[in-house]
Amino acid sequence: AAAAAVDGAVDDAARAEQVSNPTHGQHQQFASDIDQQCWTSADFWQCVSDEMAGYEADPALERFRGFCHNLRTKAPGSVAVDAVTGRELLEQYTFPDLPPSKGFYELDELREQAPYLPRLEADDFVATARAELEATLLASPLHDDERPPTVDELSATPWVPAAWKGWQFLPLRASAGLESTRKTVRQHVPYAHRFCGIARQGPKSRGAVHSDRRNYMLSTLTGLEGCSSCGIMVNDEERPIESGKTLVVDNTFLHQVWNDADVNRFVLMVEVWHPSLTKEERKAMRTLFALKDMYSAVVLQAAPWGVSDEAIYRASDEELLEVGF
Repeated sequence: AAAAAVDGAVDDAARAEQVSNPTHGQHQQFASDIDQQCWTSADFWQCVSDEMAGYEADPALERFRGFCHNLRTKAPGSVAVDAVTGRELLEQYTFPDLPPSKGFYELDELREQAPYLPRLEADDFVATARAELEATLLASPLHDDERPPTVDELSATPWVPAAWKGWQFLPLRASAGLESTRKTVRQHVPYAHRFCGIARQGPKSRGAVHSDRRNYMLSTLTGLEGCSSCGIMVNDEERPIESGKTLVVDNTFLHQVWNDADVNRFVLMVEVWHPSLTKEERKAMRTLFALKDMYSAVVLQAAPWGVSDEAIYRASDEELLEVGF
């Protein structure tokens, strides 16, 4: 389908009225600036070449090299919008030559390409995640949705207020109380580099209509608590979020989450590599973003999102290579 490149700020500005957390945009811009310092650094790309010797000529990594080319040459924030579906892709973060996509995927249709996905809704895993979530909430309270948190409050709990009122996110790598959940995901699920944690939607709240704009990932939502009257709309199709069940969505399409119940809704949100990426491409992507996080921490002195300064200071070199989780 035909797509047109537009300034990403145009669409974002039109949706700004739906965003109630004024600090989120600042944090997002800071993270984007740090990433851009990596993508424009010759030293960083030398690190990539050192860690992935021979990737520049490996026939299995031709598409990966195209992705790296986009990171280095495309304008930050430039968005390509599909004229038919409205799907939005950041040109800088577009992985080339992936097949056409859709809003929702069924677990059964991904069984061959992504046989690990049913593990996310296994009874034992869901029960463990629920128990660890309950313990974490006792030790690490949520922020007050009615006002922006202070600096001290942000430091006192690993919950992160996100783009709209009612949404708070807890990265798995930020909470010691989710150790068993984190261990299972790390062992069984080829997670991608961004959202991997607990997403909370407040009572009687709706998220902004938006696109995450990165085509090399799919997002999984596994219902944990408070999933009585909630769901997600993706590309004009609505589906409920159910307790103990996993939805797989392509969040490059416009989407919106909602919670019409009187209680908080909690889901485990794990972004996974797009199943059309080969094993070699997934490994290269994971290495690239782990190196980006390590370079940000060590050279740019900026802790990756969801990782505290304290964790960076006490980490070994081997652990720093895994700060992508």
